Amino acid sequence: MPMTNNTSGVKRAQRKIFAGLTPWVLVGIGTVLAPALLQGADYGTIDKVYTAYSFAVIIAAFGMLYALYYLSRMMYHASEAKEWKQVSLNVAGIFVTILFVSFALMGKKNEASDAELQQPPQQDVVYMTYSKTCDFCIISESSAETAANEYKFATGIPVKRVDIDQDNPLANELRQHIKGKGSIVKLHGNNVTAVVFTHGDGKGNPVKTPIETVYRYIQEVSTSGR
Repeated sequence: MPMTNNTSGVKRAQRKIFAGLTPWVLVGIGTVLAPALLQGADYGTIDKVYTAYSFAVIIAAFGMLYALYYLSRMMYHASEAKEWKQVSLNVAGIFVTILFVSFALMGKKNEASDAELQQPPQQDVVYMTYSKTCDFCIISESSAETAANEYKFATGIPVKRVDIDQDNPLANELRQHIKGKGSIVKLHGNNVTAVVFTHGDGKGNPVKTPIETVYRYIQEVSTSGR
């Protein structure tokens, strides 16, 4: 039996949905494989790959909108052709894709969770402290966030960001181990490694710390005690 226009429309929309989801799936796979592929890479390579990855995430986001648009088209054609099974399968496919990529992207968040804030610092966890009232922290905030994201992307190791001005067990104890509000710190055994990542011009004025410099500080602290 030849396909009706609506049946053909359902199949065409299905192909469009698959095309829209493909970049999103590739982003998820790239997130999972990046630590293994970038092992031992220099910062220049990591920075270039991460920049390309960031653009890929934007493209994938548009791909998801593209897929959702054609899902609506599929629903229109399916209502006429009574092919709701195809719609159900594609809705399930989109849902599974979103879950997969969400776990890949968010599985190792940099910001310390509420549960982590209520505990003392854990052994061999890298913490990045900051203050919303510190001019030195504020001017280097974008560098610090990007460096933390790049390090997590390249190694799979999250850098737990903590607002050092807050009153909670984690911030209160970390405050005892740092010399500046903008610091990177790790406890390992009976030792503590801490580095201030904020910079000044020698006259008391804050200067933005380059991303690469913050990245190397994170790397130094993360590998200490091994």
